[in-house]
Amino acid sequence: MKKFVKVIILAIMINFLSLSSMINVKAEAPYLEGLENVPNLFEAGSRPDADVFIEGLELYSHEGDLLKEKLLVDLLKVDFDRVGEYEVIYYFLYVDSLGNEKRYEIDRLTVSIYDETKPVLHGVKTIEAIQNQTEPIDFLAGVSATDNDKGSTLEIKVFHQGVDLTKTGLYPISYFVSDNSGNYTTAKTYVYVKPPHTNPTTPLIELTTDQIYIQVGTVNPQLYYKAVIKAYDGATDITEYVQYDDSNVNYNVIGTYQVMFIVFDADGNFDIKPAYVNIVNDTTPPEFINLGDTVTVTINTTNVLKGIKAYDQVCGDVTSRIKIYGTIDFNKEGYYNVVFEASDPNGNVVQKHVTVHVTDNLPPTIEAPESIYLKRNGILNLADMIKVTDNYDTEVEYSINMDGLDATKVGAYFIHINAKDKHNNISTKTITVYVYGTEPENLLENPIIVGSIVAVFVTSVTNFISFLIFRKKYVRKRRIYYDDNKA
Repeated sequence: MKKFVKVIILAIMINFLSLSSMINVKAEAPYLEGLENVPNLFEAGSRPDADVFIEGLELYSHEGDLLKEKLLVDLLKVDFDRVGEYEVIYYFLYVDSLGNEKRYEIDRLTVSIYDETKPVLHGVKTIEAIQNQTEPIDFLAGVSATDNDKGSTLEIKVFHQGVDLTKTGLYPISYFVSDNSGNYTTAKTYVYVKPPHTNPTTPLIELTTDQIYIQVGTVNPQLYYKAVIKAYDGATDITEYVQYDDSNVNYNVIGTYQVMFIVFDADGNFDIKPAYVNIVNDTTPPEFINLGDTVTVTINTTNVLKGIKAYDQVCGDVTSRIKIYGTIDFNKEGYYNVVFEASDPNGNVVQKHVTVHVTDNLPPTIEAPESIYLKRNGILNLADMIKVTDNYDTEVEYSINMDGLDATKVGAYFIHINAKDKHNNISTKTITVYVYGTEPENLLENPIIVGSIVAVFVTSVTNFISFLIFRKKYVRKRRIYYDDNKA
């Protein structure tokens, strides 16, 4: 009985201590200072960090002492993707007398999620239809809309009353979509009703890209457009007659828009091409590709940009915008210090100091026959068969290695020609010499024949030479040297 009483007394004491601890915490009534300065208005779709709600706040006890407990914030009940009002909960954690971690709520902040951003239309492009087609046009095929307020119901409307499928032509149509907060977006495109059979003389617009990047705030968008568009009517360049419709583009607001390019020929035929215009705040310059500290250029040539490119993360390939500042004499060997510069259409520029080395780095050119037919015991004179030239040197040394040629024996032999210019550029060429015996009755003309009117009968001589080459290793060799001056 006594043990039972002791257990009851112990349980009462534990509950009392726990309750006392809780009463003590609540009695302190900690409070937050600076809560009125915490932002409480956020655009739908934003993702503020938890520190935004804690920065500048101090946690004090009821007596005014600064508490050391770590202030925490609960954002789980706030949906930043949907317009509405939510509560941010402030709390700290403490450990009671039994060692249990408890959460103590201090205060709450009401935040409002609003939406002032227009919805975005995607996939609006030119629609092609065939004159007198019976199938209705699906104006919403591939078209969608998104909004930063995920709670908005987006219904896309299409205004296409002016489209006449019985007549060929270009008909403007408009798209409209609004969100729950009254923000709306419009987009314009065209329906191209074309004849059942395409006219082969129809002009053609060519775009180097369907994504155009333009710096926000630009006042000369046509400079960007001219850089990416070409138009032809057959073989005739009619680029200067291309018109564009950018009524949907706001050059002062970052975003993605669509522009339409249109061109007509003298007969009234036309072509139309859409392109996406991305208004961006581009501050990053392009980068050079394959541009080292030294560039080697072959003397008497000017291809200093061979293999060198420039690429921009926003605008893509801008190799055509590379410029070189400095003087280079491509006809004189030497080292020239110049500056390579690349820019993107948005005015960002990169420069690099480079040394251009103009030198002779090409080997001589050897002009000689691939093969020569020499009658057995004939004399081979190569002087009139070989011509060696160089891109820079007027005179080039060359040597002829005729070791191994035996004109007294039928067979196939190799002559090696080696040429070297004054810059030690080397080239080689091998000539095959076929030494033959008795002329066959059936003759076949060959490009180089030495000795008499000689030819090689296709089947018999080819087989015979193959046999002699195979047998050559078993017969005694004789080395006879020939030179160009031998009679």
